Formats: sequence, C-alpha cells, structure tokens
Amino acid sequence: MANLLFWMGFGAFFGWCYGWLRLAASHERAMEIIRDTPVVSRKERKKAIAYQRGVRFIAALVPSIGGALIGATIWSLGSLLTSLLN
Repeated sequence: MANLLFWMGFGAFFGWCYGWLRLAASHERAMEIIRDTPVVSRKERKKAIAYQRGVRFIAALVPSIGGALIGATIWSLGSLLTSLLN
C-alpha cells in the first residue's frame, strides 16, 4: 500500500510540475491579453487577473491528477509483473 501511495505521489508531483511549466510558457501571453483588453475600471482589471490565476491553478491541478493515475498504473503494472514472475 505504501508503494502505491509513493507512485501516486511521485506521478502527482511530476504532473503538477509539468502543469506549472506548461502554464509558465503561456503566462506572458495571457497577461498581454489582459493588459490590452480595454477595462472600464481598476476593479474589473483585478477581477480579470484573479480569474486568470484561478484558471492557471486549475489547469496545473489537472496534470497532477493525471500524474497520480499514471503513478497508480505504474504501480499496478509492476505489481502484476511481480506476481507473474513469482
């Protein structure tokens, strides 16, 4: 069981890193769009930036979940292979 949790955590960590690296590449373009968009007030601009941050967080969380599933798959395949070889 600890082995399963290790592989899920390992996959989730690298999925999270991948998500943030992918988003860092597109962050500057997203901020350009926010800056270039005509905004009526400073409050609306702050809301747009907060929305962008929320979208970035969720977009980084999705690969983390996928990484955990990949880690669980690696563990289950390793467990299956071990049981077949014994």
